[in-house]
Amino acid sequence: MKHNKARPTDRQTGSALVVSLIMLSAVTFLAIISMESSSVQLKMVSNSQKSEQVFQAALSELEAQFSESNEYGDAEDTLYEAMTSFTTDEDGNFLSLPVDADQISTGYGTDLSTSVIYTGDPTTHINRTFNGDTSASKFQRRFFTFNTEADISERFNSDQSMGFSRLVPVL
Repeated sequence: MKHNKARPTDRQTGSALVVSLIMLSAVTFLAIISMESSSVQLKMVSNSQKSEQVFQAALSELEAQFSESNEYGDAEDTLYEAMTSFTTDEDGNFLSLPVDADQISTGYGTDLSTSVIYTGDPTTHINRTFNGDTSASKFQRRFFTFNTEADISERFNSDQSMGFSRLVPVL
């Protein structure tokens, strides 16, 4: 009987196992890195959406306040109060004080606060009538600014301003 000796090419050395484990580890490592990258991108998109949401809420409130001020309703009282709310500094200069305006829009889950400031000269004659349908022969332009602050949290807030003027009859 002939004794067969194993040839060097017939011996199994286990190198396939080592190579497959290294490849499996590399693929697992790449999968973990891509999952972490995806979660960071998801957080970035979420933050961007919240930032846009709070911006749009503030803009919507400003537009609603402006529309309301043109309808000569309750906004007239707020505008008149803004024209008459001022103080003086130590040098005797007049400083207009902000007056809180009622919230009009829903705010899309954000906290909204709006104030109006009279930016004209508070020492001029102030007429209570804002309605342009009077028979007055003279009109003066009055300047105001709406300031709206919207926030979801300390990280997501938006402060926006809108200046506008109204033509007011002088009696």
